[in-house]
Amino acid sequence: MNGKKYKILLTLIVVVFIWTRFLGLGDIYHQDEYRWASIADPFFGNLESPHPPLTEYLYKATGKYLGFDYLRSVPIIFSFLNLLLLYFVVKRLTGKTAVGLIAVGLFTINIYSAIASLQIDIDGAILPFFVLLGFYSYLNLQEDTKSKKYLTLFIISLVGGFLTKLSFVLFLGTLVLHNFKRFLRFLVPIAVLGGLFYLLYALKFEFIIKYAESFTTFNFGFRKYFDLVLKIFKSLVWLSPLLFWPLVSGLFDRAIFKLDFLCSCF
Repeated sequence: MNGKKYKILLTLIVVVFIWTRFLGLGDIYHQDEYRWASIADPFFGNLESPHPPLTEYLYKATGKYLGFDYLRSVPIIFSFLNLLLLYFVVKRLTGKTAVGLIAVGLFTINIYSAIASLQIDIDGAILPFFVLLGFYSYLNLQEDTKSKKYLTLFIISLVGGFLTKLSFVLFLGTLVLHNFKRFLRFLVPIAVLGGLFYLLYALKFEFIIKYAESFTTFNFGFRKYFDLVLKIFKSLVWLSPLLFWPLVSGLFDRAIFKLDFLCSCF
């Protein structure tokens, strides 16, 4: 397949992606989505998110300029950017355009990807964007450590990631474990970014404590853990054999359990 056909196929995938996500743009808000809508809309009394401020600001700006009925446009935009980044990451890792197209093709038709593209939250599309951006920049910096372009993108991913959710530190920690020596020279800028992040987020520290206090101890008589496990197994139906069997078969590969391989997956 020549380059022209690859471009046509990628264009078709993008069209299908946009069309399928556009169909869910007007869906009503459910559970935590309504909470995010309440945080974004000042009508509810300027509620605050317990997470870093970036996501809150994005939803507030979207509600102000597009209307609070169209908050789903935020995850749709980030999910589209994730599709592009996924293509470049997979192509960069494998060196094959066809594999990149297969990856974004599965990303487009997978039901969980579709839900993440429309769900008003942090983890579905916004946080993965900064993870993918950071990983793509990291892959390129491995070959050209002096590249200002990819170093800038990497720093943007760090700032954006930490201003999105604290769990972003798991991604950074994985990269550090993967190549500790190379990251030694980044410790100072990372420390500076960490200090800046703390200053920006310190004002919400009391709110974080209140958020943490809302979690009670495990109460098996109150929480329906069996129902939760059952739903997890039922969710495998949506995964489909196309994605389920490669996932299971991969568990029999010994290389998966090696730390270096696990780190490279992130």
